[in-house]
Amino acid sequence: MFILVLRNIQRRPFHTALTVFIVAVAVAALFASIWLGQGLERGLELGAKRLGADIVVLPEQIEAKPEQMLFTGFPLNIYMDKSLYKDILAIPGVKQATPQFFTRTAGAMCCGLVSAGRVVGFDPDTDFIVGPWMKVVLDRPLTKNEIIVGSEVQARAGDDVLVRGELFEVVERLEPTGTGIDGSAFILMATARRLAAESPDLKHLWREKSPDKLISAVLVQVESPDKVSSIVQDISKLPGVNAVPALQVVQETRQRMRTVTVLLYALTGVLWLVSLVSLLGRFVGLVVERKTEIGILRSLGAMRWSVFRLILLEAGFLALVSGLIGLVLGWFASRYVVGWVTAGTNFPFLSLPFADMSVLFLWCLLAAVVTVLLSALFPAYYSASLDPARAIAQGELE
Repeated sequence: MFILVLRNIQRRPFHTALTVFIVAVAVAALFASIWLGQGLERGLELGAKRLGADIVVLPEQIEAKPEQMLFTGFPLNIYMDKSLYKDILAIPGVKQATPQFFTRTAGAMCCGLVSAGRVVGFDPDTDFIVGPWMKVVLDRPLTKNEIIVGSEVQARAGDDVLVRGELFEVVERLEPTGTGIDGSAFILMATARRLAAESPDLKHLWREKSPDKLISAVLVQVESPDKVSSIVQDISKLPGVNAVPALQVVQETRQRMRTVTVLLYALTGVLWLVSLVSLLGRFVGLVVERKTEIGILRSLGAMRWSVFRLILLEAGFLALVSGLIGLVLGWFASRYVVGWVTAGTNFPFLSLPFADMSVLFLWCLLAAVVTVLLSALFPAYYSASLDPARAIAQGELE
């Protein structure tokens, strides 16, 4: 039976190629849309969790969108007076706050950190962002010659990396988050300020104030989520700052992401429906074309069930081959789509783990097989119910 299936498929190369094309495109679109949608959701959830702050306070001069600072590590050498940190900490309802100092790597870090990457200097005495990660992998404070790097930095624990002409030992390489954390590096704030002060390309920034008197951001945790709005208003009254409620940014980003993913799912659904109708037409045409062949098989003693099974086996085999091709196409195409979506919208993206990816592969392949079999079900039933003599006569006439 299987040999007969292969011969029937080989005898009709145009029909086979068209069927494979239709199913492969549908499977590729299905895989890409689901992978993209779930990856965006995972990136947002983990990015928000790693942020660890209810409010992010930035210099007023920053023109970048808040989500660029929250999720993509947008590297900006724009600062505010460090005295604002104490003013923020004194606002009623603020539970804790920690300052950070950012600087660009300026292409001076080896081991894969891109030139637009960000070095984040944190205060170990007040920090509640980097500290929880360090407790898991390092049971002691970070020293002035040590560094924590994101997953995009091609360096492992124990390696040395060069930041603005100074060597640092990597003590930890963080897991991927799909956010700007992946391309960032974390060092002590005093060290970051010293590196910035000694960098010739940044000298023009310290004409009015030295780095020791400046900070890049303040991350704030509040005592009660209900007080976020009022605390944001109080912080915004301070001169030269812009208070961004992190939860609001996350919610707005999630809403935009859902708009994108719903559109992708809708387009995929339409494509899948069109594919189902197209396949139904292809298999109906195939049965009409093969009336003589089917009539001869029946006249030679083939049972109706055998003819019915033959059509479905052909459809199932084509579905498996087409599905595998579609998964390969979807994998390569989706990587380009992810780059385009995340670059154009600043959405965080985190790919699925191996187990979830395997389930998605199997699910898409199963969807292809079920769809093709459904489209072939009626033609297979019709071909099996044909009267042998009439089928031969009609086939010769047609």
